[in-house]
Amino acid sequence: MQNSELTQNLRALCLPGGRLSGTDNAFIAERYVLDKAREYGLRNGHLEAFAMPCWRATYTRVVRLADQEIPCEGALALCNTMSTPPGGISAPVLDVGDGNQEDFDLLNGELKGRFALVRDGGRNRRSEKMDRALEHGAAGLVVISVADRAPVIGTAHHTPRPEPAVIISHEDGQTIAQALAAGETVQLNIQISSESWDGEPHNAIAEIPGHGPHRDEMILVCAHLDSWHLAEGAIDNGNGSAVILECARALRAVDWRPRRTVRFIWFMAEEQDLRGSRAYVAAHQDELDRIVAMINIDMPGSPRALWTSGSPQFVERLQQFRRGMAGYVLNEEIGRLSGTWSDHAPFVEAGVCGVTLGGELGPGGRSYHTANDKFECVDQRATIESAAVLAVLVRQLADDLSLKPGRCLPDEPPASALTPASATQSARLAGRH
Repeated sequence: MQNSELTQNLRALCLPGGRLSGTDNAFIAERYVLDKAREYGLRNGHLEAFAMPCWRATYTRVVRLADQEIPCEGALALCNTMSTPPGGISAPVLDVGDGNQEDFDLLNGELKGRFALVRDGGRNRRSEKMDRALEHGAAGLVVISVADRAPVIGTAHHTPRPEPAVIISHEDGQTIAQALAAGETVQLNIQISSESWDGEPHNAIAEIPGHGPHRDEMILVCAHLDSWHLAEGAIDNGNGSAVILECARALRAVDWRPRRTVRFIWFMAEEQDLRGSRAYVAAHQDELDRIVAMINIDMPGSPRALWTSGSPQFVERLQQFRRGMAGYVLNEEIGRLSGTWSDHAPFVEAGVCGVTLGGELGPGGRSYHTANDKFECVDQRATIESAAVLAVLVRQLADDLSLKPGRCLPDEPPASALTPASATQSARLAGRH
């Protein structure tokens, strides 16, 4: 395993550290996958730039102000929080429960000038909770991490703003919430040092060209290349990026000549509001009607399940594929793909058929979005299995002319649809964003 191409590529992507969009590490990774794709024989390799506000935190300190300061260990600044003034920002705290709309509706001006304390997870994303807190005049947002997990970084503000947004440990959050419930006044001081700049990350793109009358039709095979800056971004999503690179290598190694063009895309800025995939969809509107399927690989692990937003006929085609892969333990049910938790979302919203392959990550799955997301967390054998399953799927979809390109409006997902929460339970072991 240590000498496999996939392992070497994953190690190379992890070595610089986190691949935060717009940073030098991200540019190194963009060039690496593009050079490797060309080495493996892919054609039309290029980088597509897009503009976005970039951000990186360098220091975060949260303390509870009392007779003696009580630090909240392990606190993390959430994306797009600007640096606080010297000495930080101090404010009293108000508990707003889960941070859902009904929780904020109960307020009567009490939040103005206070930090909103909310629980992580639930029906709403952190950015939605942040937006509501700002509407009520909050001084900032303090998110309580879920139990039994280190604080998990993610996005709060859509663009850089001065109101601090942080996540603290479950234990510290519970202590603060209990003090508030007992009628105590809790005051926090938040200090953050961060950098914000206008950047131009790149989506990396390369192809296996199609041959014959259907060569203008496409299968897209995608993964996000970016990660947070806390560690190496191995689980999220170095392994997914390495999987689609290995898929490309394997298909070219057998000199396959697909009927349709297979385009591989490594997106940047998935972690920051899906900006890379949204930029791609906006720039390639004239090609969307020629896409048969967009396959998105995000934290794959050992292959266990398929989901799609496609038609009943496409679902049946995936069932046929699943039955032919009897050597792998793929779930019998094909899940319904929905939600905005990864780069499939802009395509599905535009009516393109989305597909994703999910898997069991093992104990390492708990490391994503934390300082523990390192190369050693990846189950390499399981990841190679995902690359093998993906290669077979890509080959079948690219050569099956019974499948037609074209767009359809995304339908209303059934109760069993894949959402960030259900993806957590079945394949990723932890929530997204």
